[in-house]
Amino acid sequence: MHGSNPEMVLSTMLWRAGPTEGIVRLKSGGYWLEGRPLGEDTSEQTDTNSDPPDTESTDMLE
Repeated sequence: MHGSNPEMVLSTMLWRAGPTEGIVRLKSGGYWLEGRPLGEDTSEQTDTNSDPPDTESTDMLE
């Protein structure tokens, strides 16, 4: 990854790929592969908001 903030570059790339590429944004922050279980609590896992990730945040990949 190139750029002054590689984590944000990756976050933006994942956001742009979106559900059409099998990537979903989690409400808690971060991204996951669509259709893959996260664990026992599967309620409210994905964020259907189409807004881009917060560009101020550096912890989007937790």
